[in-house]
Amino acid sequence: MKQDANGRWTSDDGSWIWDGAAWVAAQPAASAPAPAEQLSPDGRWRWDGTAWQPVAAPAPQPVEQLSPDGRWRWDGTAWQPVVAPAPQASEHISPDGHWRWDGTAWQPTGR
Repeated sequence: MKQDANGRWTSDDGSWIWDGAAWVAAQPAASAPAPAEQLSPDGRWRWDGTAWQPVAAPAPQPVEQLSPDGRWRWDGTAWQPVVAPAPQASEHISPDGHWRWDGTAWQPTGR
């Protein structure tokens, strides 16, 4: 039997405390919360509590690969057709509002 830091009598293995009338199970010591991860200013090193360890680099992202004619792209497992975005329709109206450009010629707007 021994006394703990608070002056209470404890069993030799620390599992029991004498409360003055009976032996009661000792509460396990609360563990300290885990410290937040500490990184170097450049983010390339992590402190593990005893030494700086390199941070694993993220896996490189594959560069999109296009076929020589530009009509196919490799998705990592198969060639997929490249879908060109639909051309945006734009209204090209003359300043007076009477003519609309259709891409090849001015057409009357009917105003």
